[in-house]
Amino acid sequence: MPTLREGIYNLLSAVRIDTKEEGRTHVEPWPSQRMIIDMVCDGLENDVHEFVILKSRQVAATTVCSVIELFWALANPGTQGAIIADRTDNLERLRRIFASLLETLPREWRGQDHQIIQNNRNGLAFANRSVIDLLAAASNPDLGASRALNMCHMTECGQWKSAGGVESLKASLARQNPNRLYMWESIANGLNWWEKMWRRAKVDPHMRACFLGFWSNPVYSIPRDDADFQTYMGSDERGRFAFTADEIKRSQYVFQNYRVTVRPEQIAWWRRESQFTAEEAMLRHYPWTETEAFISSGSAFFPARRTLEIAQQLGDGMPYQGYKYLFEEDFLESRIEQTTNPDDAQLKVWEPPDPKGIYAIGIDPSGGGGGEADDHCIEVFRCYADRFVQVAEFCTNKPFSYQLAWVLCHLCGAYRDFGVTPPVANLEVTGIGYAVMSEVRNLRLLAERGFLQPASSDDRILEMIGTVRWFLWKRPDTMSGMGNVTNFKTNADNKEMIFSEFRDSVREKEPRNIVLDVRSSMLLEEMQAIVDDDGYLAAGPDTGMGDNRVMAACLAHHAWAREGGIRGSLLARGMTWRSVHEEAPPKGPAAVLKMAYMRQMDRMNQKESYKSRAGTF
Repeated sequence: MPTLREGIYNLLSAVRIDTKEEGRTHVEPWPSQRMIIDMVCDGLENDVHEFVILKSRQVAATTVCSVIELFWALANPGTQGAIIADRTDNLERLRRIFASLLETLPREWRGQDHQIIQNNRNGLAFANRSVIDLLAAASNPDLGASRALNMCHMTECGQWKSAGGVESLKASLARQNPNRLYMWESIANGLNWWEKMWRRAKVDPHMRACFLGFWSNPVYSIPRDDADFQTYMGSDERGRFAFTADEIKRSQYVFQNYRVTVRPEQIAWWRRESQFTAEEAMLRHYPWTETEAFISSGSAFFPARRTLEIAQQLGDGMPYQGYKYLFEEDFLESRIEQTTNPDDAQLKVWEPPDPKGIYAIGIDPSGGGGGEADDHCIEVFRCYADRFVQVAEFCTNKPFSYQLAWVLCHLCGAYRDFGVTPPVANLEVTGIGYAVMSEVRNLRLLAERGFLQPASSDDRILEMIGTVRWFLWKRPDTMSGMGNVTNFKTNADNKEMIFSEFRDSVREKEPRNIVLDVRSSMLLEEMQAIVDDDGYLAAGPDTGMGDNRVMAACLAHHAWAREGGIRGSLLARGMTWRSVHEEAPPKGPAAVLKMAYMRQMDRMNQKESYKSRAGTF
């Protein structure tokens, strides 16, 4: 009995397919098609049933997936399948592929059970009870609703516009059927939900991932006996080819990561095609690597190459201390507890308050109360003349607006414990923000009048409330003087302004000599989801992401970066990151010993101070 791999290869070699170059013909499987077949067969033999294929253009991935799907429907009676494309016109193209396959089926596949009894725009049905529905994803948020699927071929899914539709489709897929088979295949389309699924497939043991670069299509090559090969590749008198540093680097990456050797004929083709085509367009359609595919195909607001570099540096995320707030109806009865459960960590702290620290805090409130409400977010950054460092993040939709004010008071108090200068808090006041600001003022008033009295004898609660120092807004075209409007009310123009300021700091250090230090992987994911689409500046609708963290970070950054803001005073005082963290080397043995002793005492005192504050952050 033939194996699964042999059965698929036999069917592929037997049927005839309408091709762009040669019309209807038998097709010798391309390297791209062999990579897909081998991945699917190996996965199914090892109880893996879900496959993700990232591809270049015109590598025949859709065709071979259709052959696998037809084989699966005919070999497994009662299969409930579907082909889902981004648009209805692509569904018609897929139906034509199936019509071609069915017309040329070999004799052994023309038995009574393999007869097709329905073939129309809604799908195909076979005598063995297998069905293949034809669906268009478009922007449908209820994709797959009322269906129970155990086989599905999702094509050009990177173009799908509804992340909610993807989740709806996943809910309709069988998870126990031993004959289930799911294939996702698409070109890249920026840093959206498809890119996240690709990354998941590379690490999830229940999935397999396959990247098909331009080098997987044998047509993308110039034969050595072609005059163009000598024109674009050439060689020296010893017959050696000259490759650029980028070509060598890319070829090495392809071999190390995909176990494929890029041949000189293929590099010659790349040179010829790129002669009159912008490199960005070449990398979008014919990428060497998966990273190039996502970077070149996106329309993200923040530079994709830079955000991916930061993501690689973060890896699984920097270690943090997690805390959760336990809210009561009374401000004084609410408390905070440390937690090691990531799902409970409403507050993540990467750096505790520092006596030398100067901080900016951005606050983006939402409706709160849990359920489907957006998240409240508070971002805390430590400020230097040349660096903006994320030190804490609060993000959850559970507290109500007045409880968010309590969190803000707490963080403003915590991040000035040792310092002289309270942090600057920049609150987005449109709608709900006014309620937060009113509650802060209310707490301050109650504390001053003696209605808020802590159980202990100290007046820490009064001190804490008093440390909220609001950002003062002024119009950018105002010549001088501080503003007299408290906090920040967002509109289309000033939102683009603060997002652009933040983007400038995200870019490479040179020439502005600024370093943005992001510690939150979720903040980074939201940054990657932001798009600027004809005035729409927010997370792309196909990403399934929000922009609460980004908005809060931009508000904090604006308090630091704007003219007359925190950074200006730090520049005047020469408070760079190096000047704060690196002391001038002492001169002489006595001075060296004295400095070592003082440093040790400082570390001991700081350690004791943190111990005394444990659990009261």
